[in-house]
Amino acid sequence: MVGVWYPNNYYVPFTLPGDPKASTAKMYITLNPRAQIGTFGRGGYGNNTHAGTIGTDGSTVWCGPPYTTDYCYEYSGGSSFTVTPLASSLHVELDSSIVDAGHSVKLTITASPDQVEGNAMPVGVDSVGWTPDSGSTGATAYGGCTTSPGPPITCSRPITQSGTLHVIAHVNGSRKTSDHHVAVRNRTLTLTASPTSVNRGTDLVTFTPQWADGYPITVKNWEWVPDSSMSLSDGDCGSLPVCRTHIRQKGTVWVTVIRDGAEYRASARVDFAPCQTGNSLLDTPGVRQAIWRVWDESGAERLPPSDRREIFYAVYRYDDGSTAEFPIQGTPTPCEGGEIVPPPKVWNGGQLIATVHPHVIPYGDAYPSNCSPFFSGGSYRTGAFQERLGMGRASGADWRTPFELGVPSIIVDFDQFTIADGTSGKFFPLGDGDYAVTNAGSDHRRTDMPRTNGGCRAY
Repeated sequence: MVGVWYPNNYYVPFTLPGDPKASTAKMYITLNPRAQIGTFGRGGYGNNTHAGTIGTDGSTVWCGPPYTTDYCYEYSGGSSFTVTPLASSLHVELDSSIVDAGHSVKLTITASPDQVEGNAMPVGVDSVGWTPDSGSTGATAYGGCTTSPGPPITCSRPITQSGTLHVIAHVNGSRKTSDHHVAVRNRTLTLTASPTSVNRGTDLVTFTPQWADGYPITVKNWEWVPDSSMSLSDGDCGSLPVCRTHIRQKGTVWVTVIRDGAEYRASARVDFAPCQTGNSLLDTPGVRQAIWRVWDESGAERLPPSDRREIFYAVYRYDDGSTAEFPIQGTPTPCEGGEIVPPPKVWNGGQLIATVHPHVIPYGDAYPSNCSPFFSGGSYRTGAFQERLGMGRASGADWRTPFELGVPSIIVDFDQFTIADGTSGKFFPLGDGDYAVTNAGSDHRRTDMPRTNGGCRAY
């Protein structure tokens, strides 16, 4: 038998279940706070009578000294007991871990497991606390959390900023804690540009939109708004989640993003400061645009030599002083621009001021095998004949433009500009459209400019 004293001197005896001959017995007792086990013992021994016990002949059986009978039990030794709480954990489930500001989170609080050895595990919630994230404002989320009686116990709490809910409860008398982070959706959309300033039109700028709360990005469109009236950037990026594009002037990129059916916009600005060469022709906007375009489109720095291409652009100046560049059609290889049709001197009201093309093999390197037989086995260098005539890195074909059209031919290679300029001259065909210049007088002018000036790369 076990006797338990409860508060207010309330005593309850409990009889151990099972076979009285057994050396051990187990029973389940609910103990309230401040309850005490007052008595423990096993009845039978020391009693002179065992009322209600009937012998085989119908007589009353008397037990205890000095009586002996098979129907009586003698006990020796002491007795002891242990109290073992049934173990269960605290389980807290949130209906959502991310909500809009001001919306409620519902907590469902139970024991896990909810039954142990056939006994329901009681749960009592002590408190539901709140700690805002670093940088968030407010110490609580609309005060406390009123729980339902359960089971299961539920609690709804409005959330105003991101933070952590702290649940403290007793599960079958044992104190348990459970922490759960709740994020508030932050519909702040930002757009970052990397880099934010460039000086070469061959540089790519990466634009990345991002929600403050990490929500997935769904782009509707991109928009480029230049500072000037003429847009010099590449085409837009469609609906790509990240945009990588060339920016060749100052301006702003806008992105439109869809979230929950609504449109949101963000922008990023890019500053553009082209390196100055000190040469008025090379620093002309339209010429510089053509330089960037031919160098990028040729693949000179990103493709194998056999895949690179000579590409030609013509540059025109208009009455208002503006300039624009246009590609010249051809069938280029790494060494030749193909059968190039000379550009017209006047186009859409603009006056031709220069042609631009790249030499895509580094100076001194061998030409790739898919160049024409004219270049087969050779390398890109200035020969003695060219050196004697002062042609520099410009080939005879490169000198056609200044002598036939009266405008400079600008050659771009891996370490310098070459400007071939001349208004008249004598030249004769060498075959395959190539020409050798025979005069080296005042009308035969060549300017070599370094690609990098004061650490600033022009293309």
